[in-house]
Amino acid sequence: MSAEIITTLDGSQGWRSTDTRPGGDFEIVDLTGMGGNLENNQPAGTGAVKLTTDSTNAAKAEVGVVKDFGKVSDILNGNFSLSYSWFDTGGAVAAPSLKLAFYSASFAGDGYGQLIYEPYAQGVDEKSYITPTQGDWVTASVDLNNGRFWNTGMFGVGSSYAGPPNYTLGEWLSEFDAEFSDASLVGLSLGIGSYNPDETGYVDWVSISGTEADGTYDFEAPAAVPLPASLPLILLGMGAFGLARGRRRA
Repeated sequence: MSAEIITTLDGSQGWRSTDTRPGGDFEIVDLTGMGGNLENNQPAGTGAVKLTTDSTNAAKAEVGVVKDFGKVSDILNGNFSLSYSWFDTGGAVAAPSLKLAFYSASFAGDGYGQLIYEPYAQGVDEKSYITPTQGDWVTASVDLNNGRFWNTGMFGVGSSYAGPPNYTLGEWLSEFDAEFSDASLVGLSLGIGSYNPDETGYVDWVSISGTEADGTYDFEAPAAVPLPASLPLILLGMGAFGLARGRRRA
């Protein structure tokens, strides 16, 4: 599947701010000329989403797409896969995370919540942590049995508050109430969460498959529109015309 080129994050192409808070910011940037691994190892094209937080703990930067990807019972199986590329500039332990949002209107309890993939929570088991790679691009790949998530609280299970436990999607399927299978995957987002001050990260090349809304997303800064070659001459002529009129009036 060819990539959808995203040049704006204002919602007009589906991607927008999903939970950006004061002190957090995001933009699509062109990495040309940035040098080092950031530019040279970039996974696709020359653009990426830049995410930043200021020195406050409340700052948060997050972008995503909201749509109906399908029911859990239909998509969270052996065909489901998800990947994204991220770059952490260093400093804090956190690196750009990935979130999956689920919703069911019929569940009697808390029928909305998120599963959050944190690069630092990808240890050998649900209680192990690692230091994310800094200063280079990393591609994270997730399927039913690979990639660990913590839970914000939903479908009969309380929040794991950034973990532990950090379970795979397959493990969470067995933890949640059976009605979770009737819920829908309704959102996909990427960002830097709160309590990560002075953080800068980049994300690019997001791909999701095995759903009802498969897609591969690239993020490219809009190309500058060149001026017509004749425009400077036109402007010069207009300036000369104005000057001549001014002289006649004098």
